[in-house]
Amino acid sequence: MILSVVIVNYNVKHFLSQCLNALDNSLDGIDAEFIIVDNNSEDNSQAYIESCASKDFRYILNDKNHGFSYAMNQGIKLAKGKFVLILNPDTLVGSDAIRNSLHYLETHGRCGAVGVRMIDGQGNYLKESKRSVPTMWSSISKISGFSRFFPKSKFFSNYNLGHLNELDNHQVEVLTGAFLLTRKTILNKIGGFDETYFMYGEDIDLSLQILNQGFYNYYIGQVSIVHFKGESTPRRGLNYHYNFFHSMLLFVRKNLSRNFLFIGFLKIALLVLGALKFLKTNLKKIFSPLLRFGLYSMIVWCVSQIWAKFYFGESDYYLHSNHQYLIFIYGGIWTISYYTLKDRSMEIYNAFKGILTGMLVILILYGLASLEWRTSRAVIILSAATILAIEFIIGFITFRRRHGYWSLKEKAPQGILVGMSADTEVHFNFLKSNSSVQYLGYVSEEESTENHFLGNIGDLDQLLAQHKVHVLTFITDALEIDKIMKVMVHFGSGLKYLMFSTSSNVLLDSPDKNSRGAYTIVELKWKINTSKNRLLKRGLDVSLSVLFMLITPLVIWIIERKKGWIPNIKRTFLGQCSWVGYNSQDETLENLPSIRPGILEIKAVNRAVHLQNSFYAREYNIWKDLKIIFGSFSKLGSKA
Repeated sequence: MILSVVIVNYNVKHFLSQCLNALDNSLDGIDAEFIIVDNNSEDNSQAYIESCASKDFRYILNDKNHGFSYAMNQGIKLAKGKFVLILNPDTLVGSDAIRNSLHYLETHGRCGAVGVRMIDGQGNYLKESKRSVPTMWSSISKISGFSRFFPKSKFFSNYNLGHLNELDNHQVEVLTGAFLLTRKTILNKIGGFDETYFMYGEDIDLSLQILNQGFYNYYIGQVSIVHFKGESTPRRGLNYHYNFFHSMLLFVRKNLSRNFLFIGFLKIALLVLGALKFLKTNLKKIFSPLLRFGLYSMIVWCVSQIWAKFYFGESDYYLHSNHQYLIFIYGGIWTISYYTLKDRSMEIYNAFKGILTGMLVILILYGLASLEWRTSRAVIILSAATILAIEFIIGFITFRRRHGYWSLKEKAPQGILVGMSADTEVHFNFLKSNSSVQYLGYVSEEESTENHFLGNIGDLDQLLAQHKVHVLTFITDALEIDKIMKVMVHFGSGLKYLMFSTSSNVLLDSPDKNSRGAYTIVELKWKINTSKNRLLKRGLDVSLSVLFMLITPLVIWIIERKKGWIPNIKRTFLGQCSWVGYNSQDETLENLPSIRPGILEIKAVNRAVHLQNSFYAREYNIWKDLKIIFGSFSKLGSKA
């Protein structure tokens, strides 16, 4: 066997699915096997992995997350290939990426490992594609930010080798573990990954061990892959920062133990940087509610002072009551209400919903409280009105600065679907009704006469300028990964890129390369798959079965195949079939929600079979079933 592809998966089922689909094309004609190691995922990954099992697809399902290095070594031990590709599940590999990498490795005798150029989900080059072994100065440059200001300088950006052209091939020291092709004999000799590393730093260590064996590591800039950086390794929270900096310290202690000054510097600098990054990530979550709490409390105090002077003629009217405590209680209730009902897509409405809800809560508490814990209802209402006015002003200004126009609600960004599947119109309507993007139509490599066809992929420049498009959604089943990357690199990070798989009906969104929380996986909805409609459909089957049994003497003469009438009633009543089901001529039924086989089937012609089945599942209601049943009543004795 030539190649073993080893992937460690953890809670990224949908990314793994797309990764494997892309690999099917990349490995065409190569004698290869897949080895998937799951680190106790909780997103139904293990069931998906089990469903993929075959002769050339083996897997290990761990009942505990032992870390990346441990899991990768499990997979490497099973590998039968001459070469081993270490791959992240949140990658998309082009059609020639593996073939070209294998060729490079085979034709360069002292080549120990090969890495490739990586771009993220927004088309940006990922600097960690090629690196040097960290030194004290390169660490200072990276931590201090000098490398960011001088990205092409060998002196300041040596860690990420910024002086080396990303599109050329280079001999480098460190390759990334997201895509690392090496020889099985080398992995056997060095013992695989150092399992002391839990999640980060293990690729730096492995690269150095390969160099220590007398081999060289090569970066191939002419080969690219997509890496949805951050998805397979969450990059927020104290755990991330602890694991990352702990791994860096492990590496320095193991490989650079004589440089005590460097070790001391890293201990201090990395721990401080970790604390600062954690604070930067979480400070807004803490500071924003505290700021609102202070603002709301101050507004309640100001309104009560004005009301006391205006209505009671005494500015210190509330001075000798519990009002000083109520100021903070009211401010707290409004703050909690605001953030509980927060909706990021409609930020200006947050104030309206939150403050009015908070006011109702306060008025209820006011009615239940004893006299000494009551303030004037006018103070409550006027405070709510003042807070609303201020929040609306803040909201409008913020919205204007962020989006460039005045509105109460964010406009849906305009998008174009790229690629054409067998049922593009169905998928277009799916995306239009199930995502926050306003899709204008689709482009493809082939001409089409469908309603929403806008032109060829080559027309995208003109279409984007003409329609102010902000989103491109690629049909990954219909386009080669290389062509997707070419479009992403051409338009750059000015656009947002989404990946849609027609085989799994999953839309992958990657707006932020550094944050797992920003990655969203939107599973497209089928109305027939909702618990409500499943219950209604089953209820209709049972009800009609009882009704048909009762009226059999009256209608049996209408039925064309009379001997099938009673058996069909019995089978439908028992749940073995349904009165209406999909058209069984559809060869891709596995892509639709599972329902019982139908006595009557959806009518369709040729390639429209899947289109009609999809439409039935997507727009299902029981009135459709009733229309089909009573429109073809004479055929209810047919075989299901």
